[in-house]
Amino acid sequence: MEYFSNGRVVFIENDKGGWYEKAIFILNKDVNPNRMPKDIVAEAEKIIGNYMKKSKPIYSGRKLKKRSTDWILNGCLFLSIVLFIYFASQIF
Repeated sequence: MEYFSNGRVVFIENDKGGWYEKAIFILNKDVNPNRMPKDIVAEAEKIIGNYMKKSKPIYSGRKLKKRSTDWILNGCLFLSIVLFIYFASQIF
């Protein structure tokens, strides 16, 4: 993980992989100048971790939609097979 600090702006790059790639934090004017940037980065990672724990998965709606699409396609396939057998039995 790399971080760059320019006064009130802290830019964090996560090169290890994980939940986030980059994060930008803009600090308040009343932040203690004695605090080290590493302390601020640790607090930023804690905030990101808490946010990820609270947020819901993004893909839950997509799975439901994919399942319903699969069900419709399977139903159409089954119906076409039944119709094929019916018409084949009428011909012979």
